[in-house]
Amino acid sequence: MGMHLKLIQTGETLNIPQPEGPAPDRAAWWPNGWFPDGTKFIAAGVEASQRPSAWVVSVMGGPPRKLRDDADPWAVSPDGTLIAFGTGLSFTRSREIWVMGAQGEEPRRLVSGSEDDGFFSTAWSPDGQRVAYARFHRARDRRECSIETRDLKGSQPTLILSDPRLCHSTIKFLWYAGGRFIYTMLEPEPKQEEKNLWEIRVDTRTGQALSKPRRLTNWAEVVLLGLSGTSDGKQLAVSKTTEEADVYVGELEASGHGLKQPRRLTLDEHNDYPGAWMPDNKAVLFWSDRNGTWDIFKQALDQEAAELVVTGPDYKEKPVLSPDGSWILYLSSATAQVNATTPVRIMRVPTSGGPPQLVLEGRGINGLSCARSPATLCVFSEPTSDDRQLIFSAFDLVHGRGRELTRINLR
Repeated sequence: MGMHLKLIQTGETLNIPQPEGPAPDRAAWWPNGWFPDGTKFIAAGVEASQRPSAWVVSVMGGPPRKLRDDADPWAVSPDGTLIAFGTGLSFTRSREIWVMGAQGEEPRRLVSGSEDDGFFSTAWSPDGQRVAYARFHRARDRRECSIETRDLKGSQPTLILSDPRLCHSTIKFLWYAGGRFIYTMLEPEPKQEEKNLWEIRVDTRTGQALSKPRRLTNWAEVVLLGLSGTSDGKQLAVSKTTEEADVYVGELEASGHGLKQPRRLTLDEHNDYPGAWMPDNKAVLFWSDRNGTWDIFKQALDQEAAELVVTGPDYKEKPVLSPDGSWILYLSSATAQVNATTPVRIMRVPTSGGPPQLVLEGRGINGLSCARSPATLCVFSEPTSDDRQLIFSAFDLVHGRGRELTRINLR
C-alpha cells in the first residue's frame, strides 16, 4: 500500500506520497536510513525491470526526490553530508560501493570487486571517516563472506570478521560510538535461514576488531529482515519473521486452471515440501526437517500423521517415483548447503519399504525427475564446476549415469 511513517510519541501515521513521474513498484519501495536531523530519510525504489534508484523523502511534506538511477542507497554519514550506496548488477547484490553528497552530487567509487564478488549493506563509523560493508566472494569450492571497512581515501580494507554465516544479502549491521558494532548473522545448518543479533568491538580509527563476537539474542525459528537503531545507541528496531512451509492438497478444476478446496495436509510446525504422489494416488511423498536433518515422509490423505520413509544423518530431499512406480528416488548429501562441488547422491528405496541403495553420485546435483510408464526416461541436473551452466543427463536405476541430454547457460 505504499510507504508510511509512524510518529512514536503520538502514534500518528503519515502516508508518504508517491514520487512524481514514473513511480517505483509499490512492492519494491522501501526506506533505508535517516539523516541525522530526523527531517528526511533515504529510500530505494525499483521500477519495472530496472535496478534500484536512490531517493530522498522529507517528513515535512512534498513528493520524494530521486537522487540517482542504478543506486541502492544504504546509509547516511553521521554528519548527513554523504550517502553510501551500491551500484552495478552482481550475482548477489551490487558490484561496487560508491559515496555521493546528500543532494546526489560528486559521486565517486569507494570499493569494487571482481566478477565473483558482491557487496550488500554498509554502515558508517561514528566519526564518519570509514565505511563498513559486507563482501560475498564466490570461490570454486566454497563461499567466503566477511565484513570489512575502508576509509574514504580508498586505502586497503581492514577485516572485522569472516564467517560463512554472513553469506546472506539481508545481513545488516550498525556501528556506534565507543566501537560497538552490532550485526545479524545466520544460524548453523539446518537452521541456516534463521538469524540472531551479535556484537563485536571495533576500533573506530582503524576499523579492526578489538574483541571476539558476542551473541546478543537467542531467538529460535526467527528470520531477521531489518535492523535499525536510534542515534544514541540506546534502542534497536528489528523486523522478525517466522517462516514455515507446509504441504497442501486440493482438487483441480475441469479446465485445470484452478484449485478447489485446498486444505493443509501436514499439521506439524516444521518445514515440509511436497515431492510426488504414491502410485495409488492416496498418499503424498514429501521431505521435512522435523527430525533435525531433511528426511523423506509419506502421508495418506485421510491421515493426520506422516509415516517415515527414509531417515539417517544425511540430508534427503526431492523424492520422485520411478516410471514403473516401484522405487522412490531422492537426493542425498552430507550438508544442507549444496554448491556446484558438493558431493550429492541419487538414492533409491522400494515403495514397499526397505533399505536405501545408491544409484549414482555427482557434484551439486540439484534436481531429478522421471517420466511415467510406459516411458522409462529419468533425468537429473547438475551445474558445471564454475556454476556457469546446468547440465541435464539421463540415468538408469540399475546402470547409473547415462548420456548428456542438453545444457543451459546460467549466466
